[in-house]
Amino acid sequence: MANAALASSSTAETWPRPCPRSPAFFQQSRNFAERLKNVCVALMVTDRHLPYETEIEDAFKGVTIAVAEGGFRILEASNEWLLSPFGLFEGPKVMAKIPTFRVDKLLSSMGYGSRKEVAQLARAGAITLDAAALLDVTRRIPVTPDLPTRMKINGEALDPLPGMVILLNKPLGMTCSHKENGALVYDLLPERWKRRDPAISTIGRLDKQTSGLLLLTDDGDLLHRVISPRRCIRKTYRARLARPLDGTEAEMFASGNLILQGEDKPLAPAELEVVSETEALLSITEGRYHQVRRMFAASGNHVEELHRERLGGLSLPDDLGPGQWTLLNEEEIALIFEQSESGVISA
Repeated sequence: MANAALASSSTAETWPRPCPRSPAFFQQSRNFAERLKNVCVALMVTDRHLPYETEIEDAFKGVTIAVAEGGFRILEASNEWLLSPFGLFEGPKVMAKIPTFRVDKLLSSMGYGSRKEVAQLARAGAITLDAAALLDVTRRIPVTPDLPTRMKINGEALDPLPGMVILLNKPLGMTCSHKENGALVYDLLPERWKRRDPAISTIGRLDKQTSGLLLLTDDGDLLHRVISPRRCIRKTYRARLARPLDGTEAEMFASGNLILQGEDKPLAPAELEVVSETEALLSITEGRYHQVRRMFAASGNHVEELHRERLGGLSLPDDLGPGQWTLLNEEEIALIFEQSESGVISA
């Protein structure tokens, strides 16, 4: 199998090699790395029963890799091209991971039904992969980012894969809980998504009377990164107030000395931008209970309307109406961790 997979790869590198640190060395090292990665991926995908150690010969002399269903790594490399200044293969290192899942387990975790129900869908010809009926739901398939464009269920594209992040324009009157009575933000999503495992959860919360930017995800690691107090991710709210601002609020909020009623720890400094006599933008880096409302109460005012507009460098799109949502791509997710105010996306 190894030799068959290598048959389409290019021949061995020519010697002597370019001088290390020269532009030619850099470029050829990059090419070598990419070709080796492609060969290893081909080995892994085409035959998941490969031994866990496979020596790559012919085009890649002196390289031993470990091959498994979840990926591969360099075990030994005598070829100095693997130790290029790019640091592409410094020591044993996972170079690529393509997770594989049984079809029935994957679809069940995405809310399409129990494994038995998924098997029934397959027998009915309702599951296709690359336009061909997929009948064996015990089959393991590589779960690549393009899978939703290649797999269809009942003629419809596969739902987003696990790890999705949803940006919702939360309307008033909805709560961010799985358990409370009344209207829930999860009711705005497709019904099937309520059965996903891991479950979709909100990243932080907005209270029932607060609207605006709310993120939801099934990625627990991302959720904890965003809400971690150590991240100090900036959250910006637009507040409409019952009474005019008196001009002392900005200094009070920025001081780092404000202690809310019932607490003994002062708030981190916050930034106030006055929009009008009764409207302001307040940016905070904490997430205490009803913090914005309590801050204005401490200044002798009352918040009548509260709307979150930004999270880090991510802004709520102007064309995303209340109750509407959109999926974020990797670049948009990265904006969360930026403090820029220019990260506006379109729905």
